[in-house]
Amino acid sequence: MKTVCIIVGYILTLTTACAQSISLTDFLIFPRLDSTYWHHDQERINSNYDGAGACETCFTKTEDSVRDTHCIQTAFGHVRLDTLFNNASPERLQGKWTVVKAGAFVVSDSTSASMDRFLRNIRILDDQKAPVGFIEFTDKKVHVDLTTTHGRQRDRGRYMIRNKQFLLARKFIGRACSPTIVGITPNGFLVMDVHAYGMRIKMDKYFVFTSRITRLILQREGLQTVSSVP
Repeated sequence: MKTVCIIVGYILTLTTACAQSISLTDFLIFPRLDSTYWHHDQERINSNYDGAGACETCFTKTEDSVRDTHCIQTAFGHVRLDTLFNNASPERLQGKWTVVKAGAFVVSDSTSASMDRFLRNIRILDDQKAPVGFIEFTDKKVHVDLTTTHGRQRDRGRYMIRNKQFLLARKFIGRACSPTIVGITPNGFLVMDVHAYGMRIKMDKYFVFTSRITRLILQREGLQTVSSVP
């Protein structure tokens, strides 16, 4: 049985009037671009894994004094869902949620030895507008049924919420793994993010930090959400 995090990687979006007002890159928190504060902010944003990185896998290579690191199945990223939305629980998730928007984007922050600020670039990789589907939660189990341009994705399994921000999906036998960062916004959207993270560093020359976020945004079935973004 696939984990929910893998399925989220294929999720696209249902085009609705409500969804049109939501940007794929809303609800994020970033480090300040002043290099004096960037590292402090980045550490604060990632200060509480609470065991959510148990299945993180990283690959590193060094060539011509340039070190590249790439991590998957990670809860880490130099940008992430705003910590104000660390409010998930099985009680709040219970019910059926319909897809309103999804896709993938990359955020890159870079600087060099001659700069005192980071440069930020946000690039949309995939902002789909056709498929439909839902995710339904009980207090212990999750049911996924989504139809996308990649085909129909169906799955059932157990899950747990850790530290009100990480959804850890698992098979019926086995440990929880593959963190999905989740949160419910004040206007009722459920945001689910899967992260990949990369660093490219040439010491004393330049630094590039990249977060790839595969995102799913849903609204509770039967609930009229506010279309404006807070």
